[in-house]
Amino acid sequence: MARYRMYVDETGDHSLRSIKDSFNKYLSLTGIIIKADHAVNHLYPAFESLKQKYFPHHSKENPVVFHRTDIVARRGPFVCLQDEEIRQQFDIDLLLSMMEVEFEIVTVLIDKDKFNRKYTRWKTDTYHYCMRCLVERFHRHLYTNKSSGDIMFETRNPNADKKLANSYRRIYNAGTENIKAHHLQTTLSSAELKLSNKKKNIAGVQLADLLAFPSRRFLLDHYKIQPVLEYTHADSIIDTVIKPKLRKWNGGIEGIGIKLLP
Repeated sequence: MARYRMYVDETGDHSLRSIKDSFNKYLSLTGIIIKADHAVNHLYPAFESLKQKYFPHHSKENPVVFHRTDIVARRGPFVCLQDEEIRQQFDIDLLLSMMEVEFEIVTVLIDKDKFNRKYTRWKTDTYHYCMRCLVERFHRHLYTNKSSGDIMFETRNPNADKKLANSYRRIYNAGTENIKAHHLQTTLSSAELKLSNKKKNIAGVQLADLLAFPSRRFLLDHYKIQPVLEYTHADSIIDTVIKPKLRKWNGGIEGIGIKLLP
C-alpha cells in the first residue's frame, strides 16, 4: 500500500477582522499530495541539486530553504537573483524541477466576508474550516488510490499550532458533516497532525510554500473574483505546474482540486 503525505501552506489572513481588505478578504489553503517515498527520492534531491547549483553556501548545517517571498524579493540567501540572467535561469530550472516531480494539488479558497454573513450563529476559525475541506479531499484521494497518509502543516506560532492540532484531532475522532469518523480513520494514518518549521529543510513544506500563492491566484481568476490583468511569473507556474497537477476526477477540477467557500 502506497503512503502519501499532504503538505499544506496558506496565503492570506484567517482573522475575520480583515474581511474588508481586498487582499486578506480571501484566505486560501493549498495541499500538496505526494507519495512519501517520491518526496524523499525525487523531490528532495531535485531541490538540493538546484540549491547546490545556485547557492554554493548551502549545506546540511546551514541550509538554504526555498521561501517564495524571499525569492521574489531576492533577499537573504537569494540575493544572487538580483542578477537578471541568473534569476531567469533559476526560474526556468525551478519550474522544470516542479514539473518533473509527481504530485497533486488541492486548493481551498474562502471568502471570509460571505462566511461571516452566512454563519451568523455558528462561528469557527476560517483556517480550520478550510482544513476540514482539505482533509475531506485528501481522504477521497487516499480512498480512491487504496492508500493511507498523513498531513503536515507549517508551524505558525505555539498557540495557533495547538488549536490547529486539536481541531484536526476532533475531525479524526468525530468525522465531518460529509465523512464519518470510521471512514476517515481507514485512510488517515495518524490521529495527530504533523507540524514542521520551514527551517528544517523539508522539501514538501517548501513546495507547498512555493505553490500556495500561484494556486490562490489561479482560483481568484478562475472564479472571476480578481481576474488576471497582467501576466507574471506566478502565471507561468499556474500554466506549467498548477493546472496540470490539480487533482481531477473525470477531467474535472471543481470540488475536486479546487473549492470556493462558503
